[in-house]
Amino acid sequence: MSKGITTKEYWDDYWGSGAPRFATYDKSRGVFHALDLLLAECLRRTRERLARDPLRLVDCGSGEGLILRFVHEQHPGVEVWGIEYSDAIEKSRQMAEELGYDFHLLRGDLFELCRPGVTEPFDVLTSFGLIEHFDDPGQVLAQLIQMVEPGGCVITVIPNFDGLFNALWKLYDPGNYRHHIPISNARLLAVHRELGLEDVALYPIGTPTIPAIHDAARSWQKKLNWVIEQVNGRILQPLWPRQVSLQRKYAMTPAVACVGWKPLP
Repeated sequence: MSKGITTKEYWDDYWGSGAPRFATYDKSRGVFHALDLLLAECLRRTRERLARDPLRLVDCGSGEGLILRFVHEQHPGVEVWGIEYSDAIEKSRQMAEELGYDFHLLRGDLFELCRPGVTEPFDVLTSFGLIEHFDDPGQVLAQLIQMVEPGGCVITVIPNFDGLFNALWKLYDPGNYRHHIPISNARLLAVHRELGLEDVALYPIGTPTIPAIHDAARSWQKKLNWVIEQVNGRILQPLWPRQVSLQRKYAMTPAVACVGWKPLP
């Protein structure tokens, strides 16, 4: 069993109490525009492979439910499930109630819930910033795909540990960086292929972005974050307002997605 390098207490503190940490998204640019392109293609191909609709999608480590909301709003008709073990799931429940959305939320340990027979198989399994928080990401993914229907799709999104984005993040935010196991793009592809997934491919997620310091406490960190915010907002976002292709990756691409399909019987 792979061990997490973070704890439930870490995530309870990360998400905090009160208002959601990430309450809204902007589909028109950045990461969410890329995710919309990616999900549209993955859902289309999965429908063709399984010859059925609607599809059942589960987000593993769903946090406050922002991805659940995004899928529900941008891809209506998909049955949306979320699994989360931290207190953040209560924010998902509250959001779903306030917006009148039908989320299916399971609170518990992923590795208990992913055992065969515990839940009905899902057609699409997503994880966003999950497997890199474990000492053996491949073993984690191997357990998770037990929940996937033969012919179903696996979408794994992690920070981009290649290129300038990673170098800057590691340089001036080592406190946050140490909570992650760096996974190169090549290794991410290899892990999915070693698990027997088909048509495995890697996609860049998001337009060029300079990473900010996650928990800026010192004055120099706050000043640096202000500078980063200005550069991202005034220079990079006008230059790359939205990601028009899932093929072109930049040195400061913030995330990558690895996609594969479980073989049909």
